Amino acid sequence: MINQIKGLVIKDWALMSRQLKLMLVYIVFFVGISSYWSDTSFQSGFLSVILFMLTINCFAYDEQVNFEKLAAASPVSPFRIVLSRYISALTIGIAGSAAIMLGNLTVMLLRRTMGFDGIKYGLAGLGVSLFILSLAFPLVFKFGVNRSRIIILLVSGIPIPVFILLSKFLPRDFLFRLLINRTLIYLLPFIFVVVVLAALAISVAISVRIFKNKEF
Repeated sequence: MINQIKGLVIKDWALMSRQLKLMLVYIVFFVGISSYWSDTSFQSGFLSVILFMLTINCFAYDEQVNFEKLAAASPVSPFRIVLSRYISALTIGIAGSAAIMLGNLTVMLLRRTMGFDGIKYGLAGLGVSLFILSLAFPLVFKFGVNRSRIIILLVSGIPIPVFILLSKFLPRDFLFRLLINRTLIYLLPFIFVVVVLAALAISVAISVRIFKNKEF
């Protein structure tokens, strides 16, 4: 089982190697050089999201050579095939996020302005990336890369109208009372971690079911 998943993950890394090299150069330039003159902590979190979404290109490469048909006919179980794609995204995203945070810390040491903003935004970007990934992958497994792009954009935009509706129906001081609640502030990171992990587990289960029922 481990060897099968490892082989599929290595295949994804090989497909992404060229883009990852270009992204690494961009990270070094953007985070390393640009942050020497200004704070790019927020942009670093955004880069973490981009790194995770690069894995979606692996679906496009697989579609071009009909790899899913070959995988479905192989003795490798659908669970292992799906899980390997999630692991590929996790390893690429986490490695990239770590490189981004390391770049931020290095620049801070050079500027002698130590702070935790780069780490906070990096971890926040990592969490948001995982949540978006958990929404996007089942859609890509179901509809393919091209048809799912618009759906992913629509799904990603759902929180905005939801927040607007909540702000209209909830009392005006509701958000303020939440922000000044210290207990809730301390618990928010743990709640966020639980929500992200639950979303990933549900996402994997849905993707496996989609892949099993898919007609090739």
